[in-house]
Amino acid sequence: TTSEEIARSIQSISTAARESAAGVTQVSGSADELDALTERLRRGVRQFNLETEAGSGQTRPPGPTPQERAPSHGGNGHHSTTASS
Repeated sequence: TTSEEIARSIQSISTAARESAAGVTQVSGSADELDALTERLRRGVRQFNLETEAGSGQTRPPGPTPQERAPSHGGNGHHSTTASS
């Protein structure tokens, strides 16, 4: 009957609204985490800039550069343990 169809439609709308609210809550939490990570990055960059300006002579953080950490690849897409010539 028509009233049963209306009831099912209302139930579907209610379910969709609950799922949407849960999604909004999840997105909000992710945005908060991203905001915190952004602030940590800003502090790290600011500290790095201050160390460089203070004449510490250190132009990059200690440790290998990203290029030094990256595995070398042969021309075939596989990891290579020796440098190709």
